[in-house]
Amino acid sequence: MIEISIAISAVTLILVIITFLLIKKSVSGGIEPLLKSEMEKMDRSFRDESARNREETSRNAKSQREELNSSVIKLREHLTSTIGEISKRQKDQLDIFT
Repeated sequence: MIEISIAISAVTLILVIITFLLIKKSVSGGIEPLLKSEMEKMDRSFRDESARNREETSRNAKSQREELNSSVIKLREHLTSTIGEISKRQKDQLDIFT
């Protein structure tokens, strides 16, 4: 997840630099509105992608927690069963001596 965020940030930065260089080469009149418009588009795009990444990370974390919880429940049930069997066998062996 972190790699994806870093990659998206790098791509966004590269796009900003390219846009800035292209605008700088263009006619000097009217650059500010064009630059502002492009920056706003990239900002929205970056925010949308960041929001999607947060949602995906949240879903993945929830899924992992649920899977871990399920595994812990199964382990508890197995251990309870095993300890019960051992206890029963030990009781049966002690009953033989009495």
